Amino acid sequence: MKASGRSGPKPDSVLTARGGEQLFYPFAILAIRAMFSVVTVASLCFLLSCAAQPDPNTLVMIIESSPMNLDPRVGIDGGSERIDNLIFDDLLSRGDDLNVAPGLAERWEIPDPLTYIFHLHRGVKFHDGRPLGSRDVKWTFDSLLQGKIRSTKTAVYRLVDHIDASDDFTVVFHLKEPFATLLWNLSDGAIGIVPYGSGDEVSRQM
Repeated sequence: MKASGRSGPKPDSVLTARGGEQLFYPFAILAIRAMFSVVTVASLCFLLSCAAQPDPNTLVMIIESSPMNLDPRVGIDGGSERIDNLIFDDLLSRGDDLNVAPGLAERWEIPDPLTYIFHLHRGVKFHDGRPLGSRDVKWTFDSLLQGKIRSTKTAVYRLVDHIDASDDFTVVFHLKEPFATLLWNLSDGAIGIVPYGSGDEVSRQM
């Protein structure tokens, strides 16, 4: 004998606005879900096909934090130093064993504790095509030592008395007193070489 009363909607049913019961069978629900998935995938494919193709001459990088200053004479935070090291080369580099190795300078001499002579690689150019020369190296450090650029890095080179560009590819550092860590402070991540005459516009143009 069937029960005359209704205890409530069946598990796969919902109540309509008028109180009636409308059944949704499991296969119907699966079909609706499958159709929705197909429409979603098709929409994504359409959007991706319409997206502009990346410029092969543009490099996009994701970094953990924004650099404070991209002038290699100024930036001292981790982000700035890592990016500066990709844009500007240092006078020297550091090998896998962390020993100082040639960089922009192919070799160097230390005739006495107060004199360091660096011989630059020939044929090196900046991003704008200008050739690298000894006056660029001299300017990079003179702009700090003479206060043309304000930077906390100036203190690192306080023992440098003056710098000479004896010819187009030779730079001579004259020290006030022996400076055991000079080579390390001229290597990777310390300070990149900027073009002659560069002021604080370096960070604004980057």
